[in-house]
Amino acid sequence: MPDTVYHMQHDLEPKLAGQLLDDDGEIIDLTGASALHMIWRPVGGGAGDETRVEVDIEDPNPDIVSDPDAIQWSYTLADGDTDDIEARDFEHEITWPTDRPQTVPNRAENRNVWVIGDDLDTVQP
Repeated sequence: MPDTVYHMQHDLEPKLAGQLLDDDGEIIDLTGASALHMIWRPVGGGAGDETRVEVDIEDPNPDIVSDPDAIQWSYTLADGDTDDIEARDFEHEITWPTDRPQTVPNRAENRNVWVIGDDLDTVQP
């Protein structure tokens, strides 16, 4: 099931974070992933409209015996990431040690949506 996340224009907090789920709703074990990227583009956009960024893979309980279900992804927003007021489809691409990619979600109708709303303050810090 797709998720929707919200930010206001020019806001850089909170960071984006979560767990990746397969199409059955099961948590994907990212322990062996060699890289993870987040790809977004405006809803209805086409090839060439996408932005691709590397995201972190985090273990929130590093002192506890490894729990693959606890591992999550996170992306700290950068200047410019929330400049445009728009809705964006986003997905993740996992690269496994075999250099074989896996896109999550793997069905277009399950893509997540990131909404950047209009900030009423026109003066930016």
